Amino acid sequence: ELVVLAADLFEGLKISNAFTGKLRDVRVSIHENKKTIVLFSKDSTAGENTYKIPAKIEGQVVESVFNIGYLADGVRAAIKNTKDEKIIFSLNSGAGSKASKISSQADPLYTYIVMHIKQQ
Repeated sequence: ELVVLAADLFEGLKISNAFTGKLRDVRVSIHENKKTIVLFSKDSTAGENTYKIPAKIEGQVVESVFNIGYLADGVRAAIKNTKDEKIIFSLNSGAGSKASKISSQADPLYTYIVMHIKQQ
């Protein structure tokens, strides 16, 4: 689980979007120092992008891949609907995990579920 400024995450997703391929995939990982999350996107013609965002992180180092449009929609909705500048991103990873959750500190009823992209 990580707590991040919603505007910082949204800005990182906007920039990363320019470097996504046909799948529109973005890799989200927790950096080993557990103080930043890393957004990585790559396209054969546009190049690649790594964007680091400071965050308060609890838990282990994990990595998941998402459709950048769906992830950005969840962050945008959290900003608009909760008026909270920070969001909680429960980043799930592993063989049995299929989704992660975006929620708000200010509004405990707000939840947005985003599915992972299955990597082969």
